[in-house]
Amino acid sequence: MKYALLAVIVLLITACPMLAGNTCTPVTINRTLADAEHDTGTGFNVSFTMSFNGARPSTYLPLDDNRVIHAPGATSMTLEGVEDALIADYGLFGGCPATVTWNFVLHHAYTITQDGVYYTSFGWEQTANYNVGNKQNEQITFGIPLNGIPMAFNINPGHTYIIVDELYAQVGFVSYSPASYQTAVYKRQITVVTD
Repeated sequence: MKYALLAVIVLLITACPMLAGNTCTPVTINRTLADAEHDTGTGFNVSFTMSFNGARPSTYLPLDDNRVIHAPGATSMTLEGVEDALIADYGLFGGCPATVTWNFVLHHAYTITQDGVYYTSFGWEQTANYNVGNKQNEQITFGIPLNGIPMAFNINPGHTYIIVDELYAQVGFVSYSPASYQTAVYKRQITVVTD
């Protein structure tokens, strides 16, 4: 009987982490506050600003990773963007203890493929260290590249280019274990066809 009761308690704690007490991990990157509050790790919102053959740049705000841009005959491209999200340590609803403070550094990069084969990349670039205190989430908005100078490169007509924006955070906790934590690598992408 007592082993059956012990098994039920272990099952409850496993199924409902809040019963196990506060926890600071996982740390997730999320598109909305509702996502952050539930540790869903939906990634980040993104914009891509591109110019082809020296024309005026256009900004694209893809809601998903299926956006395709057509740039017939393009031979050059400039690229920059903005990443926007909430980094959260709700810790599966329990949240960090109020005495724990945390900070993070974001790392991001662009990887570009041509017809499914690596073509070029930019990064991994990192932000400054941001101290969040004991808040459970922090809004983040960063340009990529951080210096605001668009990445410029040559492309070829008749190809498909996939631009992948990758983002993760290295998190540090003060007076808490683990003292360091890395989030998953979150990715967003857009496709350019130079048909």
